[in-house]
Amino acid sequence: MQKLFLIAALTIALPVIARAQEAPRTEIFTGYSYMRLEDNGIGGQDRDLNGYNVSGTVTVFKKYLGLKVDVSGHFGDFLVNTVPRIDQGQTLFLAGPQITLRKNAMFQPFAHVLFGAVRQTLDLQTATGSFNTTDTGFAFAAGGGVDVKTPLGRKIAVRLFQADFVRSRINDTTHSNLRASAGIVVRIGKIE
Repeated sequence: MQKLFLIAALTIALPVIARAQEAPRTEIFTGYSYMRLEDNGIGGQDRDLNGYNVSGTVTVFKKYLGLKVDVSGHFGDFLVNTVPRIDQGQTLFLAGPQITLRKNAMFQPFAHVLFGAVRQTLDLQTATGSFNTTDTGFAFAAGGGVDVKTPLGRKIAVRLFQADFVRSRINDTTHSNLRASAGIVVRIGKIE
């Protein structure tokens, strides 16, 4: 009788366990992003920039390894409510591998290493006119985060946080920055 009960329990539990191990084929993330920008140039002080982060990840090997494309933009002012005023924008275009641990159905931590380009724009506004400059350079980001399952089903998750160390090189000047993002993840397809 006990063996029969054990077999019946396993028969019921195995599909539930197997379903928890499903992985999405594609994940699309969009959300808010904050960057603490190290500044070696104007004013010599760090800046707080706010913006967006959008990424797409396609699972390519088993359920754990994916290829990620990440775009983020961050914007802010050097001097607020003064003349001259300097507005700054920085956009990152990155891609690379991502590893996601999918053993827990509720929390799924991930880590990634991304390489690509950074584009920085400075806009100086004075009483007599404005001056714009745009520079492009190499960028590297390493970090990770945690996605949390929502009650809306397996297709929607919340990126509780994503934290990255971002290193960029523009005009022979290297910057070490920190980026934090949070938002919504939409999951499309599945790998069983």
